[in-house]
Amino acid sequence: MVSFEKNQEKYLNMNLADKREKYLCKASYVTLDDIPTWKEYSRNIKRNRPNKALEYKKDVRLNDKVSIFVGDITNLEIDAIINSTNNRLLCAAIQKGDANESTKVIHKEIHRAAGSALFSECISLNGCEKGEARITGGYNLPAKYIIHTAGPVGWKPVLLRNCYLSCLNLAKENGLKTVAFPCISTGHCGYPNRDAAQVALRTSREFLEEDVTEMDRIIFCLFQSIDVRVYESLMHNYFPV
Repeated sequence: MVSFEKNQEKYLNMNLADKREKYLCKASYVTLDDIPTWKEYSRNIKRNRPNKALEYKKDVRLNDKVSIFVGDITNLEIDAIINSTNNRLLCAAIQKGDANESTKVIHKEIHRAAGSALFSECISLNGCEKGEARITGGYNLPAKYIIHTAGPVGWKPVLLRNCYLSCLNLAKENGLKTVAFPCISTGHCGYPNRDAAQVALRTSREFLEEDVTEMDRIIFCLFQSIDVRVYESLMHNYFPV
């Protein structure tokens, strides 16, 4: 049996054309060039006049560093995608009738698209505390790496902020320039969508403000229509155009 270490090295060093032949999504992969920046995306959104002064000032550099992407996170051909998971880095079986299964579905699809070596590497990491993050190879995924974070259950803004910050710092430590976040801890974990988006946007804005060169793009990958509405309404507050 080939170890996950050898598999990881193989995929990281593989010729891009050869790797693309192994993608589960086939030719439906999405490159960074296919994803509009927030400045470009915002042109198609009707802006409501704010009721009060914005907390953050316009910074054209930052508006080119963030994106909204509506689609499948497993199709993104970037440096790293974020996997919202639990302490064991493994997802429990989806229960029939769950009010919102989206996070579990995304987790399952990440493992399915990456292949069995991802499961083996996750087992080797011996779990992850809430608010922390761990990194693995992306294997068959278009993304080179997967950063896994254990999000809180319920409204716990400090822990949720730690999730986003841990992922961004881990990306920085590994020289990764493009990352995509799902909506961590929403859905079955019970974090209100709008509140969760505010934590994600504030943390990302403050991270970029510290050093705008650290990231080429932070992508907010949205799966549900409620999150699209929330992010489109909030992005102007944190990244005014």
